[in-house]
Amino acid sequence: MDSANKSNNNDRYRIILLPWLAYSHISRFLAFAKGLAKHSYLDIYLCSSQINLQIIKKNLPDKYSKSITLVELNLPSTTSLPLHYHTTKGLPPHLLKTLTADYAKSGPDFEVIIQSIRPHLLIYDFSQLWAIDAATSMNVPSVMFLSGCVSLYSMAAHFAIRPSGEKYPFPEMYFKDHEIAHMKAIGKYIPPMEEIDTTSHPFFECMNRSRDIILVKSTRELAGKYIDYMSEIVGKKVLPVGPLVEENSKEDVNEHVELFQWLDNKQDSSVVFVSFGSEYFLSENDIEDIAYGLELSQLAFLDSPLKVLFPRVYALDRNKQCAVAQRLNCSDWSVDFRRMPRGGAEESQFTALLEAIRDVRLSDASDGWIWGLDHSGFSVASARKYIDEQVLTGGYTSTRWPRCVPIKVNVFMWRLGLNKLPTLVNMDRFTMSQVPYTELCDVDPMLDDITVIARCISTWHSHAKGKPNEPWSLDGNRIQATIKRDAMSKFAGLLEEGACYRIRNFGVGENGGKYPLLPHKYKINFFKNTSLTRINRFDTNHNGFKFKPFLRFSTRRWTEEEAVDVIGTIVSIGNPKPFGSGQKLRTVILEDAESQQLQCTFFDNWSDMFNDITDNRESIGHVVIVLQLAKVKYWNVIFAIVAK
Repeated sequence: MDSANKSNNNDRYRIILLPWLAYSHISRFLAFAKGLAKHSYLDIYLCSSQINLQIIKKNLPDKYSKSITLVELNLPSTTSLPLHYHTTKGLPPHLLKTLTADYAKSGPDFEVIIQSIRPHLLIYDFSQLWAIDAATSMNVPSVMFLSGCVSLYSMAAHFAIRPSGEKYPFPEMYFKDHEIAHMKAIGKYIPPMEEIDTTSHPFFECMNRSRDIILVKSTRELAGKYIDYMSEIVGKKVLPVGPLVEENSKEDVNEHVELFQWLDNKQDSSVVFVSFGSEYFLSENDIEDIAYGLELSQLAFLDSPLKVLFPRVYALDRNKQCAVAQRLNCSDWSVDFRRMPRGGAEESQFTALLEAIRDVRLSDASDGWIWGLDHSGFSVASARKYIDEQVLTGGYTSTRWPRCVPIKVNVFMWRLGLNKLPTLVNMDRFTMSQVPYTELCDVDPMLDDITVIARCISTWHSHAKGKPNEPWSLDGNRIQATIKRDAMSKFAGLLEEGACYRIRNFGVGENGGKYPLLPHKYKINFFKNTSLTRINRFDTNHNGFKFKPFLRFSTRRWTEEEAVDVIGTIVSIGNPKPFGSGQKLRTVILEDAESQQLQCTFFDNWSDMFNDITDNRESIGHVVIVLQLAKVKYWNVIFAIVAK
């Protein structure tokens, strides 16, 4: 049934579903469409690109033909992005931005679709502002459907809406430091929500414009607390639509019957399924790390066969029962293929297949991903034979391997003679710990026998209000170190600002209190038996400044617990003024590289630091200063950086 005929039936309720072009989003929207189709008064229109509709048709049984209509959305086709790349499945990572940009230009074609169908409701994905605009222009209400993990959406909404510094109420949800570092490395790191302009970010704009409700793929049994909290902070009712499990056809079951039989022989919860999806391309290092971990686990591992990895190439093969070895040694693929691959997905998969098997060498040894340093996987004789076969041609004598002392043994003896071997004595002599150092960002109460090296940035006594004591810095990480009154006499003469130390036998506690200086979760507590050894230096040490742009201070409000670092050129120095009881203050105006100005206030001895500058201003010239761990104070709508 075509869309024109359906639209003439005014007794039926018409809904357009518009998923993002990723297969995981499309499959969930399709499952949602099948669920809605159970209601006889609904007409469902699933809208996507041509290449995605071809995939959807394979998963849409005939019984849905009267209730679900597939509608093609025409994306602007560019020379760099042909039709078969109008999907994220198999899309090279560097083309994702191009696809996103082309998708955002689909508004005019989508308006034509709305005019033709005249829907009663649009259900959209996470970032289609252009679709919402098209629906709004024709008085069609629109609702957001989030098909991912609702707990992550709840956490994202919290950081975007709640005041900065307020903790997410469910501590089991957080990113660890190594996870953030890995996301940065692969280019998919999302900065903290306080650094995102939520008034213009497409995700939150789509959330705000959803009509009264937001649909999520989950159940109250699985994520009730996250659903309720998200509903509370976004001001809209969050409705779970269920887990949306896809239907399995008889063909799917028959295709994987061997796998099902294998699983039937396994104990419950003894098999882990890992899927990297169609958008993530493993690097060689990733594959090696995963393979090494699998080998060390000594657990069963199922790898995908070539026919699953490259289905379009497998479809061209006449001899589908051939062994892998036959394809590794294949010199003329046209002999066994019905025809050679013809561009698009066929050519892409064929190129990937050739790349995957190019350097593979099969042996009679048992299957394994790594060599376990045993003779069954490698031997000197096999290496010699391989080199001879690759380098020497007929008529040459085989390589002789004299039983001389290998060069690595000579190097070992040379280092031994110089007393440069990494023995425990030498490691300690060169200020290297006998155990690995713990970075300050990894300090945790659950760790035993922690040793850190750090440089003392600043020391001062606690104020009556309970402000913290000593901040420390290591490789860009900072942590507070507190010395109690009964231990002050021991460490008073040992700690020197700017000096580096090795610290052992200390305690680790929660970095709580009313005025924590740093956002680190834990702090170091010095005891009487804490070992504090001064060292000359360590190469990785630096101040670890995190400078804030001056414009940032006018776009967000800082709490009294937060500390900031700023750098700027002095453009104005005020005269000292009396303040309070026997105190004085001085106002200094700084300017950053973007010509933004910032007012800084210095009290008591800090204000005296500028006397030399004011007395010798002409001879000194431009002065750049750095403020570390300063506070931001507010007076009505006026604010200033404060150093006390």
